[in-house]
Amino acid sequence: GRSHGGDVKSYLAPFEMTARYCGMHVEEAFITYDARALDYDMVKTRTKEYCRFLSALIGEECTNA
Repeated sequence: GRSHGGDVKSYLAPFEMTARYCGMHVEEAFITYDARALDYDMVKTRTKEYCRFLSALIGEECTNA
């Protein structure tokens, strides 16, 4: 969450504003906190979740999950 002094929302705000200015739809960010502390199984789990997250955005099946 705040290891760099702020929350993720504040860091993403300029990108979201630019996207809206350009008429783009902004999706929720896929965030994994404390990634360095994850064990191998949790990394695999989050990887599968990310694949499904991206697949849902483009409407295609995730073949790695």
